[in-house]
Amino acid sequence: VPLKRELRVKLQQFYTAVGTAESAKIDKALEEFYLRVVVGMLTRNNRDYISRNPSRHKIFLKLIEELRVHILKIRALDKHEEQKRVLLQESSVLLEQLKNPDQEPHIRVGGLVGEGVVVTLVRLKGFQETPSGTIDIDRSMIEGRVVHPESDEEEGEVGGDGFIVTVSGPGGAKATITPPDGVLENGTFSTWEDDLLWQTG
Repeated sequence: VPLKRELRVKLQQFYTAVGTAESAKIDKALEEFYLRVVVGMLTRNNRDYISRNPSRHKIFLKLIEELRVHILKIRALDKHEEQKRVLLQESSVLLEQLKNPDQEPHIRVGGLVGEGVVVTLVRLKGFQETPSGTIDIDRSMIEGRVVHPESDEEEGEVGGDGFIVTVSGPGGAKATITPPDGVLENGTFSTWEDDLLWQTG
């Protein structure tokens, strides 16, 4: 039974020796190492084999190039694995941040909010990573519609020149925001639990 012959190349020790994490510098160092060290060593060790027959020189050069391509493919695979590791690490951190958001969603308004404007804030919660690698997200929407009090059928005729915001939230919950003096200007829409808030300033 003929012996199975294979070439295995691991570059981890080379990366340690180079002493840098910059991909471009590692690539350049690998090319220089191969041309100066590996090719030099192979040439010295096979000098007698090459010198006996001129046709062997072409075979040797082909072998050198094939080995170079093989090493560069391994380097490319290592880079992909490193990118994958970094992305998985970043996604893990991002998922933890999404599970514990620092603040509620909000919209900052610079100017006057007029009748007919609709504000929709989406609260994301319940981030869970599935075995397949996707992320399940629960979300709830809170919507506010700016209307004139006299045109709001549910509130009835309130009168005045200002505006109010009718709010619909999760589960069909409804509420009403009545800003001071009926003016919605230079403020922030934000959420608190299932409520829509308006803060001036």
